[in-house]
Amino acid sequence: MCRAAVAAGADGLTIEVHDHPEEAFSDGPQSLKPGDFVTCGRSTGTGTLTVTQTGRLFITTDGVAVNDMIYRVDTNTYAKITARTETTLTLDRQIFTAANQNFIIYHWSGVTFAWDESDNINGRTVSLVDGSLVYPSATVTDSFVITDIAAAVRNPYIISSIGGDAIVVYERDSGSGTWSINAKMIRSDGAFVWADPADQSTDAGIVVSAAFTPAGAYLIKDVISDSNGGCWVLYETDVPSVRVAHISSSGTVTVYSMATAANASIASVSATQVVVVYEYGTAPSIIYARRFANTPAAGTAIQVSPGTVTYSQLNPRVCGDGSGGAIISWLDMRYFPSVYYSIYAQHLDSSLTQTYSADKFVGTPVLDDQTVSPYIIDHSILRWNDGAGIYEGIHFWSDERGGNDDIYYQNMTN
Repeated sequence: MCRAAVAAGADGLTIEVHDHPEEAFSDGPQSLKPGDFVTCGRSTGTGTLTVTQTGRLFITTDGVAVNDMIYRVDTNTYAKITARTETTLTLDRQIFTAANQNFIIYHWSGVTFAWDESDNINGRTVSLVDGSLVYPSATVTDSFVITDIAAAVRNPYIISSIGGDAIVVYERDSGSGTWSINAKMIRSDGAFVWADPADQSTDAGIVVSAAFTPAGAYLIKDVISDSNGGCWVLYETDVPSVRVAHISSSGTVTVYSMATAANASIASVSATQVVVVYEYGTAPSIIYARRFANTPAAGTAIQVSPGTVTYSQLNPRVCGDGSGGAIISWLDMRYFPSVYYSIYAQHLDSSLTQTYSADKFVGTPVLDDQTVSPYIIDHSILRWNDGAGIYEGIHFWSDERGGNDDIYYQNMTN
């Protein structure tokens, strides 16, 4: 309605604001909340990435903050504010073309989702305040297109970047059973961010990994934030090989490879570092850990589990200890065949030195069929901080004892 009014020559707009739009007697769905609405105005001039307001065409920039959204009414286009002065707003992209173009500025926060649909990646953004559908519209069946290419794409991960942007990482079909990994950075309204040919939905995106045959159903194992606007991508090939790629906030990719490695897990251990744990070797396999920094740089591989035994250690997990170190667990076959798999753990401090004098017994997952693959046994770790044992972990796992499907846990201290 606002756009129609502007097109018809209206000189002003009434913006409805309500403390509780869902309880309004009328016009609730079209109302902004007081905390969301900032100001409105009309452009008096434009620059490469700026819009200006002077005189009575402008109310005030008081209250406008970096990362607020500016909405041009007549074209239904959005931009993010990256800087402000009393008369000039700098935008992340130019949506204004001349003077006398109406806009609204508002605070807004939301969450963006990505999914594969019909061999493409789609997305949409919803409000964090009330879960309402925001971008690209309030229509349930609507979505914006992240990839629309000839090759099939699948298995998307989406990670928050900076200023409301997000990195979408996904696999692209390269033929003959191989898949590559690509990525794009998008805004909450679906617009592309990186100044690269990948900024089009019909482009495959920046290349994170060349084509490989996945070790399992998918190539990507996990994607986590690097806490600096970029992300880490953990993936595995059928060689076997574990690889970890770092994507910076500007789209620069660095890849590291760990040969004769498999079944890895990754966790952030500080604002600039992650730890990857993995099985190394065969018959028996041993658990190793390796630290990587955002710079990016790779640390030395550290053996975590015993390596002088005839049984294997499998399916490792890792979480940060809150102080630059890592808590690690794995499935252990030292009591085979009387017990197929037990969970053992080790703690590495910030220098990756083991703090447990010997790896610790955590528990034994009881299963109806003890001969099942260890890779379908769910187990994980959460850091526990009671103010005393701040580097300790809660280990939990799926368990079928007594004919039930339960979750068991055990707290491990130093």
